[in-house]
Amino acid sequence: MLKSGTTPDRGSRRIVLLLAVVLAVALAAGSVIVLVNRDQRTDGPGPVASATPSGPASTQPSASTQPSASTRPSTSARPSPTSTVPSNAPTNRRSAADSLSTFFSSAGVLDRQLKEAAAAINASGPPWTAANPGVAQKVRAAKLAPVAGAIPAGMSHDLLQSVVLVLSDLTSRRYAMGSFEFQPSDPYANLLRELRNGHPAAARYADDVAAARALARSTAPLAPVPGSSRRTAEVLLLVRYVTLANGGCGSRGGAVLTRLPEVVWGPVTRNPEADGTVGGVAFSADLDSDGRWQVNLFAC
Repeated sequence: MLKSGTTPDRGSRRIVLLLAVVLAVALAAGSVIVLVNRDQRTDGPGPVASATPSGPASTQPSASTQPSASTRPSTSARPSPTSTVPSNAPTNRRSAADSLSTFFSSAGVLDRQLKEAAAAINASGPPWTAANPGVAQKVRAAKLAPVAGAIPAGMSHDLLQSVVLVLSDLTSRRYAMGSFEFQPSDPYANLLRELRNGHPAAARYADDVAAARALARSTAPLAPVPGSSRRTAEVLLLVRYVTLANGGCGSRGGAVLTRLPEVVWGPVTRNPEADGTVGGVAFSADLDSDGRWQVNLFAC
């Protein structure tokens, strides 16, 4: 029993304090439950992405088809617009090949004609005992003039040597079958030997013409050369030399010029009428009234 004038006992104070603590704990627990429930909601606004795509299903790939980070192309690795241009794109750079286009195209035509003539000869013998008009026609159709006439003046030594080599390949092959322009009158052994004279040239022609093309493409464009220039005459002299080596003085092919014959202008002791030598053979060269060179080789 409390006495008047005294304070409540300590037990009463403890009961009141305990109730206050219990009430505070209960309120805190209720707040936690409310927060947890809010975090578990998926239909409310916020940064949580929806499980379904926002756009049409037909245009959005599912999560299983999305490439992983290791397979997705990096935007930093994308090529710049200039890197998409092929490195081997054609250019308009001019070269000596422009001046030799007719030569190479004519050489290609003659090469095909010579192959056709050789096939006709092989199909008609051996032995070759009678004239074959079909064979003779194919041999005569293979003309050297379009190729020789398309060689321009003004080439460097190396390019001129390469072009003359191609010409000598074709000329050797053409004269090796010269007996078949008419009725073969030589013994079989002689005809076979003549045909064999053209075999080395035929075997190397593809490589020689490819090398000449490559050199022409890598050489600067040719400067115009006047028709009255000696350089024009020198081309004519080299063509005449190739023809003489393969078809002159009874020859039947076999002369492949892997080295360019040297053209020397000046007096020739053994021939006062000569204007110089080409490959050691004396020549004459005169300009006619039209300003064109007339050349001749003193041989046979």
